Amino acid sequence: THYAITRLTNLSHLAHCMTQNIDGLHRHFGLPRFRHSILHRCVFTEKCETCSTEYFHDFDVGGLCFQTTGQVCIHCHGQ
Repeated sequence: THYAITRLTNLSHLAHCMTQNIDGLHRHFGLPRFRHSILHRCVFTEKCETCSTEYFHDFDVGGLCFQTTGQVCIHCHGQ
């Protein structure tokens, strides 16, 4: 279903996807971040506390995301 929702959204049959899944499969299948909202966060995404840039990874960043991991942001050099 993740792939089907991504395909329907990318073909403009759906305007936006709102998900409560934490597995990141919508992004994994190519759904752009601006085309979906995440209700309960994603375990594969971290967010810079300084500039709010999101980084989607192939690994669990440690719990229900948007948590700091100590990595430096390539955009603003914050964490």
